[in-house]
Amino acid sequence: MAQASIIAPYQKIPKAVYQQAIAHQLDECKAIYTPRYSNPLLIIGMVLGMIVLDIVVWAVLASIFDRISYYLLFVPFIIIGYGIYGLIHSNERVYAFGNGFIYAKGRRLVPVRWDQVGSVWRKISQGRSGTSFVYTVCRNDGQMLKFGSPLRNVNVLGNELQEQVNRLQLPRAIAAYYAGQPVTFGVVRVDGQGINNGKELIPWDQIGCIRLPQEVIAVEKNGRLLKWPSVKGADVPNLVVFIRLVEHIVKGQQ
Repeated sequence: MAQASIIAPYQKIPKAVYQQAIAHQLDECKAIYTPRYSNPLLIIGMVLGMIVLDIVVWAVLASIFDRISYYLLFVPFIIIGYGIYGLIHSNERVYAFGNGFIYAKGRRLVPVRWDQVGSVWRKISQGRSGTSFVYTVCRNDGQMLKFGSPLRNVNVLGNELQEQVNRLQLPRAIAAYYAGQPVTFGVVRVDGQGINNGKELIPWDQIGCIRLPQEVIAVEKNGRLLKWPSVKGADVPNLVVFIRLVEHIVKGQQ
């Protein structure tokens, strides 16, 4: 687990987090995922500074470019919005361990072992500032957690999370399929007939592989890529398990 805030075992970890890790047998700490901006005073200072700069620019351009100066009046609201977003996530942390992770939000601590994860969703968005990620985790007891790009290198944690879920759940999904049971991933259903999205069934003898162009589920059907616009990757729980299951079944039929 690289690229995050790599630490020695249990170093820099709050006592309460350490106690939760011991109680839930999470093994040694591998990394701490921290927000890009964790100091509230710094966030507030940056917001005020940018607003002052915007006012200065507006005052200079107001008499020259009326339309541009008009748009600048809305900039402070956007800046304040980003500031509020930063403040909301400034006390968010994820402590990654060998057997799971602990989500921390202020004093709230939620330990999650890998074998307690029921479903995980991944949402990827492309914007001017780059690629952003949001991961939603549902524990077996129904508790939901959500974390994303406010945390540095959160995609590294997300990849580890998905691979651990795949490690534990793919064998069960394969066993269920060969036992004649349908395996569902949200609206997508995998069974002995093929893959069904609720509107269309593609038989196994026509399926090549699964792809994700623009994060939309697409099935290689008879050598051609068939997109399912109504089924986005972000809507498919345990997406990696679904893709690996299809790959396993297709390979077994070759």
